[in-house]
Amino acid sequence: MKQIKELLAKLKTADEKEQIKLLLEFSEKQKHQLENERKTNKTLKESEEKYRLLAETMQDVVVRISTTGKLLYVSPSVTKFGGYIPDEEIGNHISKYFSKKTDLARALKLLAEVVISKKSGNFEFLFKPKSRDPFPVEHTYVPLIKSGKVYAIQMVLRDITERKAIEKTLKANEESYRNIFDNNPLPLAEEDWSESKELLEQEKAKGITINKEYFDENPKFFNKCISAIKVIQVNQAILDLLKYKTSDDVIKNILNLFIERTLETNRKELIAVANDEFTFKEETELLDSEGNLISAIVQFKTIENYKKVIFSVFDITERKKAEKALSQFKKIVESTSGHMSFIDTNYVYLEVNN
Repeated sequence: MKQIKELLAKLKTADEKEQIKLLLEFSEKQKHQLENERKTNKTLKESEEKYRLLAETMQDVVVRISTTGKLLYVSPSVTKFGGYIPDEEIGNHISKYFSKKTDLARALKLLAEVVISKKSGNFEFLFKPKSRDPFPVEHTYVPLIKSGKVYAIQMVLRDITERKAIEKTLKANEESYRNIFDNNPLPLAEEDWSESKELLEQEKAKGITINKEYFDENPKFFNKCISAIKVIQVNQAILDLLKYKTSDDVIKNILNLFIERTLETNRKELIAVANDEFTFKEETELLDSEGNLISAIVQFKTIENYKKVIFSVFDITERKKAEKALSQFKKIVESTSGHMSFIDTNYVYLEVNN
């Protein structure tokens, strides 16, 4: 319209030759404009056809609803998905497809929020098909915006029955694992060594060999690796052994349990991790919360590339005390000049000195 007004204004003051020139130029511009519009319309039509073809062939259901929750479009896959005929569902409210009132309430609240926020997202609910039992679905929604306002919402519905079954199995397995972990008489801890592993890999990438000498020469790096180990959880047996009340107490005071012998074991553990070893076992010593010395066999087994490390502590304190007492007793026996012999209640000789 603006171009026509400008042309008419120029034609009023132009001579016949100039008028012909202006009309030819205008005609050429109109021709190009029409050609561009034709190409644009063709592209839009092709895009729409591709979208429709995709919507009609995919197993997931494509749905478009109004801002009031009425169906504007639903793809043919809804017949196999829920037993509905697409054309018959147009104009129906989304409440028809919700099995649970609580899900519907959440959906209506979300619909109102999306109209205002214009944000995309995901939503799960129990879908009510036409002639079979309800099943869980997830829909991904995207608001359609025109002139700055949401005029409709596009959604893709997907059956997540299988995924939910897997999640249920995983949850049951996790609960079973936790029950075994928590009630295991062996002191256990679950730790995350992934950050320490990453630090070690960074050093190895520089051509550095991770060994005892390197840790001795680089105590700050060693301390950094130790500090990067995260204690995720511990069981009751380890709380009893270390004389702490809660897991948080152990996590907060973990470094207070270490003595030089413990740190020596830590170095060997980190060397094992640097060498991609997934198991480790060694006899060591540490302290409980009261400062009492604990002799123990510690070992770990890693899962998920050091993201999950199961750490066990087998208390051998009493055994070590007995071994020490026996050793001292043998020294006394061997150093005695007179004849000494010991028998058990069955009159079997247990020890005879020289």
